[in-house]
Amino acid sequence: MTSATDRLREARAIDGSAPQGGGEGIRTVTVASPGGSVMVNVGPNESSVTIANATTGASVTIPVAPGKDTQIPIPNVPGGTVLTISIGVGTTARIIVVQVIAPSP
Repeated sequence: MTSATDRLREARAIDGSAPQGGGEGIRTVTVASPGGSVMVNVGPNESSVTIANATTGASVTIPVAPGKDTQIPIPNVPGGTVLTISIGVGTTARIIVVQVIAPSP
């Protein structure tokens, strides 16, 4: 099993989302394991990220260090659940959709 850091590096290599100096936004992987965690890189002007369950509408806001990589816990939800990880509000919001995949038996 690959680590969250390895998955983030792979995602950056695929979509070119390597952090740029002074950039804004959020970068992370798009799949996660239930009860695990993902590495999230936030821009320098952000102090928190919100994880929301698209099915139930439940959300949690987690403080993060601006411009840093931070481990964000993934709720223990069933495989196939869609979560959103977001920063900002309104027209300045940045949202990444993350699908929770169940580990093989």
